[in-house]
Amino acid sequence: MLHRRGFLLGSAAAVASLACAAPGPAAGPPRPAAPSDPGTSAPTGSGLQARGHLRTRWAADPFALGSYSFLPAGATPADRDALAAPIRDRLLLAGEATWVDAPATVHGALLSGRRAAEVLLGSDARAIVVVGAGMAGLGAARALRDAGRTVTVVEGRDRIGGRVWTDESRGRPVDLGASWVHGVTGNPLVRLAAEAGVDLIPFDDEDEVLRQAGRPVAEADLQAAQDVLDRARRAARDLPAAASFADALAAALADGPLDEGPRRVLDTLVTATIEHEFAAPIGRLSAREGDEGRELRGGDALPAGGYGALATHLARGLDIRTGMTVARVELDPPDGGAAAVTGRDGTRLEADAVIVTVPLGVLQAGAIEFRPELPAPHRSAIARLGMGLLDKVVLELDDAVWPTATVLGLVPAQGQRFVEWVPLDRADCAPALIMGFNAADVARELEQLDDDAVVAAALDALSQLAG
Repeated sequence: MLHRRGFLLGSAAAVASLACAAPGPAAGPPRPAAPSDPGTSAPTGSGLQARGHLRTRWAADPFALGSYSFLPAGATPADRDALAAPIRDRLLLAGEATWVDAPATVHGALLSGRRAAEVLLGSDARAIVVVGAGMAGLGAARALRDAGRTVTVVEGRDRIGGRVWTDESRGRPVDLGASWVHGVTGNPLVRLAAEAGVDLIPFDDEDEVLRQAGRPVAEADLQAAQDVLDRARRAARDLPAAASFADALAAALADGPLDEGPRRVLDTLVTATIEHEFAAPIGRLSAREGDEGRELRGGDALPAGGYGALATHLARGLDIRTGMTVARVELDPPDGGAAAVTGRDGTRLEADAVIVTVPLGVLQAGAIEFRPELPAPHRSAIARLGMGLLDKVVLELDDAVWPTATVLGLVPAQGQRFVEWVPLDRADCAPALIMGFNAADVARELEQLDDDAVVAAALDALSQLAG
């Protein structure tokens, strides 16, 4: 059920542990994107109890305001191209939202940054400011620095990586942002990992189980649900540009409703394979354009030790100024110069050109003022594109109570919370980590709850999965 985006952005899983490890020291102060709480939860009615957890809230993170981009009904890949168009050859926007072939992926972000750098390498710009130290920003800065340009990277967070974030507060690396290398054939991340000395671990997403109330889902129910989903995917191709995937699903069900059993399975398949994949509710996701991009071959992989090592490798030797939140980007500022970047604290950096790599959600919120304002095609693209949400909860339990498989799917008793899980440890590990996912409207609903309520919901779902 997990596909090429997973999380960013980019998708989303965790780094598989190669060996059991004892939990490390508690994390420091909570960060906006993913506060961690190593405290022990109260046992649920099932008797399950978490000795610690990690949790993300990407929609609440002011430096992301979501997880990764998607195409809503009415939007097209042309909007991504419009967003990437150079502005007077001195201002460029980069990031996964601007890369048509691989949106919502880490390698798409990296390639978008390198593309922006190539534009400036063809100009006379010598001093460049890059806004954002995620993979797009680091990729751009690395290419410019290696070509002999003067580069300053400014980042609002107290760390590099952006939506790439490897947390080690539980004594082993856990990717709370991007995790998967989506397709190893022709993927620039493979070369980057080799340069960084990072092994890539194959991820077999075909090794999965789907359970309901602790038992395998009935084959007849699964087949009936899969047939409807396949019809919806086919119907989506012929629907008008303004149609959503919810419209495609309704068309597939037009011949008659499913019985309760297969309908519950269908709801879970839609949640896991559509909403988790694109981090978007089916009522907003474009039916015709939603399944965009070009999928790389060779299977997926996980960077051993976490994605953070790739960001660290890109950042070597760069002038990176963390803790500087950008308030304004100017071309031809009134006090002279070609361009200027001003922080909320008043810090001002002059440059010949600027590359802005903040996530789409930050652009949509108007968190950065552009002077003059961005051209109309850029503003229209920002308005039409969608910023999705995929959140994670990692539970640490004394025993691995889940089935042995790479990917675990759950048809819950009610609702669509925590329908997808990835174990992060071998079955004989104690304590053991497992990661659950929520996306779109379900994730936004859970972001409003406190940690105790979210962990209790996760444990309840895990108990249904375990039986």
